[in-house]
Amino acid sequence: MRVTNRLMIDTVLANLQRSTERLLKRQTQISTGKQLSRPSDDPARVGRALTLRSSKAITEQNIQNVAQAKSWLDTTDGALQQVTSLLQRSRELTVQGATGTLSAQDRISIATEVRQLLRHAIRVANTKHGDQFVFAGFQTKTQPFAMNATDDGVDYSGDANSIQRVIASGVTISINIPGSQVFPELFNLLLNIENDLKNQDVTSLSDQTF
Repeated sequence: MRVTNRLMIDTVLANLQRSTERLLKRQTQISTGKQLSRPSDDPARVGRALTLRSSKAITEQNIQNVAQAKSWLDTTDGALQQVTSLLQRSRELTVQGATGTLSAQDRISIATEVRQLLRHAIRVANTKHGDQFVFAGFQTKTQPFAMNATDDGVDYSGDANSIQRVIASGVTISINIPGSQVFPELFNLLLNIENDLKNQDVTSLSDQTF
């Protein structure tokens, strides 16, 4: 077959076009840092790349969830340590108040300190992590605890829901403890101790359990 000038030109143009396409592809890879820009570049590799990208995104989200969960739980743990200290101090005051040699005024003074412990306990129960109340269940933007209108009890405005976080494939943990499961018993104990002290009820004070 005779090779005509037209055939030579067409062949050269086709080769140049292919070379140009390869050059543009390399330039795109260099500028974007990506070997694959379109699914048509390599459908199998693109599929694997998309799968890896999805897995990477899930892993990064799980890492973020773990960090958030740890931070939230650290805040909760710090608050519960304060509860332990409050219980220890309230027990000391109860034992002191049950001493038969105290005067009525002494017990009134102790009752005043118990009231301060109650206020402190409410502040602890309203602990925040960032701008969220940790003991409010799902109602993290609502302050969960406050003294009632008659100043003889504590109202709860949160709910009993558990906040869940996925930390690995198939692994979900609860990061919160609803305040309704932790604090009402403590509040009632402090209120009872305060009332016993005010009423000079040494027998009831001696029967308090912690």
